[in-house]
Amino acid sequence: MLRRRGLCAAVILLMPALLAGAEPQAYRNFKVTIFIPVYAVQRMEREPGWMQSSWNTISSRLHVDKVFIESYRSGTTADDAALAHVKSFFESQGVAVAGGMALLGPGGEGSSARWTTPTPPIGRW
Repeated sequence: MLRRRGLCAAVILLMPALLAGAEPQAYRNFKVTIFIPVYAVQRMEREPGWMQSSWNTISSRLHVDKVFIESYRSGTTADDAALAHVKSFFESQGVAVAGGMALLGPGGEGSSARWTTPTPPIGRW
């Protein structure tokens, strides 16, 4: 019994080393999508090295099927060159690409609750 526990502990401790370099596999029951905020899109355009290192970190741990590239948030717009650059990077990695935007009020970091429909009074459904 003690020997079995020792073996299990050794396998658990060695698992990261055994899996190092193994490419993450796609999930069978769902797709993984990452949302890239407009501020990150702008940084990716300015710092391609940051984009590559960020992608290396994420893709070494998780199989990503799709990215949503945000083009607008609260008055901040990514220019066409930045969007094209980021889009082509992810397409070259074999990742599906879609666009998105956040319709938030001033400040842009708050909740989108102000865009929801008000709750009707109880009993008036």
